[in-house]
Amino acid sequence: MTSCLHNTPPGSTATADSPALAAVGLRCSYGGFEAVKGLDLSIGQGEFFALLGTNGAGKTTTMETLEGHRPATAGTVRVLGLDPCRQRRALRPRLGMMLQESGFAGELTVQETVMLWLRLSSSEQASPGRDGL
Repeated sequence: MTSCLHNTPPGSTATADSPALAAVGLRCSYGGFEAVKGLDLSIGQGEFFALLGTNGAGKTTTMETLEGHRPATAGTVRVLGLDPCRQRRALRPRLGMMLQESGFAGELTVQETVMLWLRLSSSEQASPGRDGL
């Protein structure tokens, strides 16, 4: 099995034995409503993981927090040894998520869709005109 910590991002506290993702006491609130209530989660390197639950169980809020799109109300989150909210720039090139549904716009051509994704990419290498597009 290969380690997902190959070329660990700068500022990471991860070691070869660290989980790829760790959340301890994760809490996320919207005003007075607590969507995630003290989640503890550890996903090891090389493991596959699926987050399943009923509507309103906090899956989307959890994923948004793990990806760094929203800060946790309480608790800690580390992805590859980094705080995904505070160290998003270092983490983003090493992180990928597979959503249940795609976000492709049906009215765009393939080339327009590729150009859109290139522009949205966090990679400095991604630029219009690359690879003949």
